[in-house]
Amino acid sequence: MVPKAGFEPARGFSPLVFETSASAYSATSARLEPLYQGWTERLGFFYPLESFGKRFVKNKKILLIDGNSLAYRAFFALPKSLSTSSGQVTGAVYGFTSMLFKVLDEEKPDACVVAFDVPRGELERTQAFAEYKAHRPEVPDELLSQMELIEELLKRLRIPVVRAPGHEADDVLGTLAKKASTLGYDVFILTGDRDMLQIVGRGIKVILISKGITQTRVFDEKRVVEEFGVPPEKLPEVTGLKGDSSDNIPGVPGIGEKGARDLIGKYGSLESLYEHIDEIGGESRKNILLEHRDKAFFSRDLATLKTNLSLDFDFEEAKLGNWEEKEVLDFLQSCEFEVLSNRFVQNFSHHNIEKGENKKKITYSAVSFQDKEGLGDFLKEARDKGAVGVASLIHGLGYCDIRLVSLAIATESKFLVASPDYDEAFEVVRAILEDKKIEKWLCEGKETILSLGKLGVSLKRATFDIGLASYLENPSSVAYGPESLAVRNSLDIEVEGVLLEETPSLFEEDSSREFIYLGMDAGRVFHLKRLLEDRISRLGMGRLLAEVEIPLMFVLAEMEKNGVAIDLEVIEALAAETRSRMAELEKRIFELAGHPFNLDSPKQLSKVLYEEMGIAPIKKTKTGYSTDSGVLEALARDYEIARVLLEYREYSKLKSTYYDVFPKLVCPSTGRLHCSFNQTAAVTGRISSSNPNLQTIPVRSDTGRKMRSAFIPGMSGWKILVADYSQIELRVLAHMSEDEGLVSAFKSDADIHAETASELFGISLAEVGPSERRIAKTVNFGIVY
Repeated sequence: MVPKAGFEPARGFSPLVFETSASAYSATSARLEPLYQGWTERLGFFYPLESFGKRFVKNKKILLIDGNSLAYRAFFALPKSLSTSSGQVTGAVYGFTSMLFKVLDEEKPDACVVAFDVPRGELERTQAFAEYKAHRPEVPDELLSQMELIEELLKRLRIPVVRAPGHEADDVLGTLAKKASTLGYDVFILTGDRDMLQIVGRGIKVILISKGITQTRVFDEKRVVEEFGVPPEKLPEVTGLKGDSSDNIPGVPGIGEKGARDLIGKYGSLESLYEHIDEIGGESRKNILLEHRDKAFFSRDLATLKTNLSLDFDFEEAKLGNWEEKEVLDFLQSCEFEVLSNRFVQNFSHHNIEKGENKKKITYSAVSFQDKEGLGDFLKEARDKGAVGVASLIHGLGYCDIRLVSLAIATESKFLVASPDYDEAFEVVRAILEDKKIEKWLCEGKETILSLGKLGVSLKRATFDIGLASYLENPSSVAYGPESLAVRNSLDIEVEGVLLEETPSLFEEDSSREFIYLGMDAGRVFHLKRLLEDRISRLGMGRLLAEVEIPLMFVLAEMEKNGVAIDLEVIEALAAETRSRMAELEKRIFELAGHPFNLDSPKQLSKVLYEEMGIAPIKKTKTGYSTDSGVLEALARDYEIARVLLEYREYSKLKSTYYDVFPKLVCPSTGRLHCSFNQTAAVTGRISSSNPNLQTIPVRSDTGRKMRSAFIPGMSGWKILVADYSQIELRVLAHMSEDEGLVSAFKSDADIHAETASELFGISLAEVGPSERRIAKTVNFGIVY
């Protein structure tokens, strides 16, 4: 008995399926193998014996991911400006992670594998056909820098990465899908590449990303036929005729999508089509098919996935959930992905996977601001217990605009939320906050202190801050809010009688669900305090938090309130001087270039420097030759235009960063600048300032000195004291290391960075310039950090 061409046993024949133990299966399969071989010989096809054991992994699901496809889509779907505070671009990493978490949550697979391409030049397809994908641009540098981060994420999630020499990720996925299916897995392949649809079949589906990184469609055999007119396995036959412009697969000229589908739909394969070539209507069409016969078969081969690669892979390695949560969270937080950190803990932490057995759930009841008796009882409870958690809802940025909208206070199981408009309730809040016997536990409470101060409320006995404590524990994190910390520490707060999906009815109609969330935050602060206090104590930082960080919070709040007086006339004079100087520099640049152009356009500047003026380029980027500051500094030694451009850029930065900004930030009611001092922003532990950043005003240049003269004493007869620890980190390093060179340099009051530059470059101190000193500074601080 010989089956017809194209006969598919998977559709017409079902082998025996055993539901039994693994040991019984092993013994049974050994007895059945001779009988099985007899069946296959008589039927004329081979059906994998391992399929007899499919039910051993009944209901197991595996997710196979096209890593390159997902990374590319993420890269182009999200803004290129998405980056960490240190400048590392992270858009592709964020998109990849977001899509991965989405599919893992929706499909809930038991196992997961990610496949990646090898370089295009190493592909067997490229070696057979040099034009294969040759029109595609090189991988952008911004994406290349993120691929390592994506693989680091997968490493921490314990998701195996698979590559095969000479082959694309599609071939790897095809091979893994076929193997996993025979082992009984339900296979889902996540990709943005339609080529994978040819692999769809029994037990194999494709999740096709259809738009951006958020919309997907799941394809089974029926859907493939509905959309493409042929079964999945016939798609390469169609491509053989129509070609594929995205991959540079030629196909047969003049045969389009519809024509190819119709022909394959009628004849089933290229072989059958050419066997019946005389039936093709139209002499011209027939001749084209005959003339390009070899090209059709070659194109089909290029488009056909390889599903029989020799991969040394154990599917047990793909089992999900073996990660260390802290490792994953540390990575997500180093990328500053606060939302994804929360999503990971909520959806994939082990305690959640294990039905929340280890999750601490606490139920709160809300005290109505209209319940006089309830308000009195709440005040008494706070005084009896001696401690409360505090959370605030604040609008406005900076001292000038900051405003308290509402404030929540929580005891162990109750919370009260009040706004300054609710007189009786807010008086209870005031009484608690100003009571020196009641401990107040906060979360990054500086803004709360400032906003309360504007209402005449003085916060007394603030003894703990969960945000500051978390910062001390992990300064590389970016999420220190109550909800983020609660998620990270498996704390679940719920409110009695309130469903957050519905509009809360506990408060007046002019209130919102923000009150409920705020009350929950206060509860989180209350219960997180003891957990974090214990952790900080074990780290030996209890005194640091209590005696330095919390008092410093009040000092910084006072500094922000006081602000700094500024002479706007000086700023305006400097702005006018800068505009005039920029006009002179612009004119000189145009004279040197021979014509005007857009100085802010790197592309136009590159053309002027390297094409029109014939200057030898130094550094190439994906869009052309670089004109960044480092390049211009190197060119400035020999070319006047580079020197003038650097000066122009310096003035332009001063104008946009300071002169245009300072007047807008002066508070009308105080006439002062009130910048924000950030206690938990810098990984190094330093205080940073923002809105505006006063720490980046130039120090040594004449321009910087002029700008600093605009900051004046706030009172007549006062003076401004400038104090700075010179090279404090390096002085600590010198003390701890007892390095003779460092100690000697500081004792002689030498410029440590210039000294290092002199040794690095083998030049005298007099020869050390700004660029050499900057490199030496990087080296010095690199040693410390």
